[in-house]
Amino acid sequence: MVAIPYFNLLFLGLVGLASTAFLGRTRPRGAAWVGGMGHLVLAGLTGAVPHEGVLRLAPTGVLTVDATVDFRVGGLVFRLLQINQPLAALILGVTGVALVLMALSPTVDVSFTVWAPILAGAMVFLALLDTAPLEPALLYPLGLSGVLVLAAFGLQGNRVGNVQGPLRILVLPLLAAPFFLLAAWYVEQLSLTPQVQEMAVAAGYLWTLGLLVLLAPVPLHGSQSGLLAWVWSIPGTWLLLTYQLAVVSLFYQGETAFLFLLEVSTPLKLWLAVLGMVTAIWAGIAATGTGHPGRLVGYALLYEWGLILLVMATPGPQSWPLVVFLLVSRAVSGFVAALGLANLELGPGARDEHLDGIGSRRPWSSAAVLMGGLGLAGFPLTAGFTGHWAALQSLATQDWRIAAVVLIAGAGVVFGFVRLARRLFSGQPAVPGWAVAREPLRASVVAGAALVIAGSLALAPQLLSTPLAWALTAFGY
Repeated sequence: MVAIPYFNLLFLGLVGLASTAFLGRTRPRGAAWVGGMGHLVLAGLTGAVPHEGVLRLAPTGVLTVDATVDFRVGGLVFRLLQINQPLAALILGVTGVALVLMALSPTVDVSFTVWAPILAGAMVFLALLDTAPLEPALLYPLGLSGVLVLAAFGLQGNRVGNVQGPLRILVLPLLAAPFFLLAAWYVEQLSLTPQVQEMAVAAGYLWTLGLLVLLAPVPLHGSQSGLLAWVWSIPGTWLLLTYQLAVVSLFYQGETAFLFLLEVSTPLKLWLAVLGMVTAIWAGIAATGTGHPGRLVGYALLYEWGLILLVMATPGPQSWPLVVFLLVSRAVSGFVAALGLANLELGPGARDEHLDGIGSRRPWSSAAVLMGGLGLAGFPLTAGFTGHWAALQSLATQDWRIAAVVLIAGAGVVFGFVRLARRLFSGQPAVPGWAVAREPLRASVVAGAALVIAGSLALAPQLLSTPLAWALTAFGY
């Protein structure tokens, strides 16, 4: 019997995908296909291998994958555990979906195709970090900073121009890092003098402030709402989804590891609830006034992020299942909207006056933008409706006024997409000489398939029950 350590397969697979993407950069569509399918295979392997055992790759058991062998680099130890296995698989899966969608879209971002395996690998190994000189929950911002430095190159591509989109999101972990480092120092001092409660209070406050910065509520929301206006939609959506997956996981792990600090220091859940509600309200207001489709989708993502923060702050056993369900439906709706934006060929920095009448030439892609955006707002008959409705019911059990305010803010996002639909299908272009070719058959088929998938999840959300149940094992369910 030949037992291959899981980390050897993961590392060699990511290196192979990165090398293939680099060597095949002259044929970016083929490289995107290979990268997408390769990441999906790695995601399936990560999800299938038992975190405390071996996985048979052959019926006779001659070839197995051993997940019990850890991976060590200096003082860092990486392990596949129950708490981090779903996160690692989701990051790889989201990366695979993003690359496949890019291969199917009219424009392929060569830079993201090359950088995607590197970025995904860095995020996965950061998620699998189990032992370090400092508590891993305190090292997360430093690791995220390094990943986002690389992401700035991958998202900016080879374009010369405004870089505020890729760089804005880099500011968040850089701002949060000092709080976490100071919290680590206080935790170390607390272990030497456990009787000094002031150390625990200071560490709890610092960890809470650093976490709130990483969560990026209003007024730190600029990196989310404006990202899709300055980068290609599919890579931008990928970065938001993977970054927020990592931060939500950090919140849970840190809350578990430092519960004793938070109990004696800060009302973290109260702060989270207030900032989540403010974020949802601001996103609803801003969505009513923006005309750029990328910014509108960004505000829809921001609105749903505010709702997720509110659910995270809600006490009770149902909060984390709702958070996971909202994150999964968020990925579906976000990628459907991103695919539509990519098929409209409104590249980074495109002005909103080019929208008028484009829907009559590219109806399926326009419908994908609207369907994905409305799903992020929780509109009925979209993939996001079930999760939003359950979240609003959960909030209403605590305080019906909060649920009513969030519902009104969601109506603002819906109004923004109604305005967008009117512009997309409102006759002739407003810019003289601006003409858009008819939608290619491939783009129509892909957008139609995305609409069918999103509609199926809207009508039968129970299709997600099995993967959601598996993902919830990371939170002790």
